[in-house]
Amino acid sequence: MAAIDYTFYTGSYLGNAIREEEFPRLAARACEQIRAWTRDAVRPEEKSPEAVKKAVCALAEVLRDEERLSAAAFGEDRRLAGETVGDWSRSYAVSGPTDTELKLLERRKREALELYLGGLFPGRVQSWPSVPRRKGR
Repeated sequence: MAAIDYTFYTGSYLGNAIREEEFPRLAARACEQIRAWTRDAVRPEEKSPEAVKKAVCALAEVLRDEERLSAAAFGEDRRLAGETVGDWSRSYAVSGPTDTELKLLERRKREALELYLGGLFPGRVQSWPSVPRRKGR
């Protein structure tokens, strides 16, 4: 993955949404997803065309947003649902990300893949939700 580093992200892709210390982890996850979606036709960790490197950067940004959404829903920074002042109490939302939020993330992933990889591998890029959907939705 040496070809897709933070210098490429900020210099060539012109990204600014991911901090330097987060980039290697998010880029590695993006590479794994691209390999899965293209059925190993694209191996971003190897010497890759610029379009593949940019796809990794774009997908890494979406994955960062996905992590933040999950942290807000399930982590210590959960959404505040209610707060009372007298005899102080606080309650948090117990639901996870909404279907709309999940659909938006999946659409952004698909758009990143189609934008950068669609011309290289027409018809070979396949996407599926990374978060399981509930039955009937």
